[in-house]
Amino acid sequence: MTLGADVIVFLVCCKRIKRLKILCTVSAIGHGFHLHLEASKQQMQLKLRHQNVILQQHLQQELVSFQEQVAELQIQVDTSVKAYWHQHRARKKYLWKEKTSLTKSVFFAGACIVKHSESYRTGAFICLFTLCWEYVRSPDVILQRDNSPGNCWALRGSQGYVVIKLSKVICPASVALDHISKTDSLTEEIPSALKNFAIYGMKEDFEEERTFLGEFVYDKDGSPNQMFKLEVANLEHFGYLQLRVLSNWGHPNYTCIYGFHVHGDPVLCTYW
Repeated sequence: MTLGADVIVFLVCCKRIKRLKILCTVSAIGHGFHLHLEASKQQMQLKLRHQNVILQQHLQQELVSFQEQVAELQIQVDTSVKAYWHQHRARKKYLWKEKTSLTKSVFFAGACIVKHSESYRTGAFICLFTLCWEYVRSPDVILQRDNSPGNCWALRGSQGYVVIKLSKVICPASVALDHISKTDSLTEEIPSALKNFAIYGMKEDFEEERTFLGEFVYDKDGSPNQMFKLEVANLEHFGYLQLRVLSNWGHPNYTCIYGFHVHGDPVLCTYW
């Protein structure tokens, strides 16, 4: 019985020793895994720091490159703007010299409208106390030099005419037509601008037979003030001119004329 008990005790001790070995092995494995995990964590942190440094350097290089591109683009924009304004001023100076070289416009010395087609009626009325009358802008406005938006004569439809009695008999060299530019329009379009038009001359009576002086096209994308050289410039003298509108740029109801001016010189007339 004593031997059997010793055997049992021995077996129990063996089991305990085996269990302790297993626990020690598991503990050692856990400690090793913990050490490996810490090492991996440190390596990952070092790698992330290195990548962060590389990324910052790359971003810094990209930022410097972008700033250089912006500076270069700014230089190009400044150069283009300066060139545009230089050309714009040169063109205005050229047009002014061209107009004055063809002598003064004859409208500012007593020219007047003697006949015109039907004006466009807006339906607007002006009332004073109990009196009301329809407001229609006079075609005489085209003899002025005021291209403020809306300060124009609107003829009904896309075709019509206006006859001007010149302040003196001249040999006309060119005519100038004014309109607002697209940038001055609220819609950035000018469909009411005339497109195709013709110029006729009459010598002493606006009811007499007309002399054809040319047919032209007003460029809606061009300068607001455009000049057109007449075909028989400086060959005949006239006391009346007719502007005949043949079409506009698409407006179905009316055509606007902001300014119409004639240039010529009486000393060039052949009969003088």
